[in-house]
Amino acid sequence: MPVQKIRFLVELEDPLSTELFRHENSQDVICDFVQGYAFGDTLGIGIRSISGWWTITNANVKNTDVSSIKTYRALTHLVLDIEALSIKLPDTVSLAPSQVRVVPVLLFQTMPLDQPDLQIQFVMTSQDGSSKILIITLPIKHFSHWSSYTCSSMTATYLYSSSTPTFFLVIPPLCESSHEPNPPIIALRLFRSCL
Repeated sequence: MPVQKIRFLVELEDPLSTELFRHENSQDVICDFVQGYAFGDTLGIGIRSISGWWTITNANVKNTDVSSIKTYRALTHLVLDIEALSIKLPDTVSLAPSQVRVVPVLLFQTMPLDQPDLQIQFVMTSQDGSSKILIITLPIKHFSHWSSYTCSSMTATYLYSSSTPTFFLVIPPLCESSHEPNPPIIALRLFRSCL
């Protein structure tokens, strides 16, 4: 039987702070990575404007921890691994003062990625045309291929209605099929039990 839990957290902000916007990680929509590949094509990043109107005009992956890339790769492959993942905003996103938005970011991946986190750099433009940079570090949860002994739920993401980053949980099959293979079930509604 489902049980609803409500968490209430209150924080006071420093009125003398010069911070103009911030990352609200409780609003993030992040997919897991399976064998180095994102289990989804979208990320959602929670960003809040603290002061002023801001427009997020661009986003890109900030190349970070090169030491986390496996050492057995040749130097030519090192450059490819860092650039294995690129991102794009589907559209610019505006933030009003004190507004929180989950900013959709599209993922494009050409090779497996094995970094423990991902740094994303957002270009924030104010009404007067000045730009600021917001750098966010997202933890990446990696899974290897599963078996009936190492089966746990994974988070996948997609862009609902071309604008809203959405996640769902995937539970791999507990045992192999004894007959003809069937297409995988990748998403189930919470009120249905189909397994």
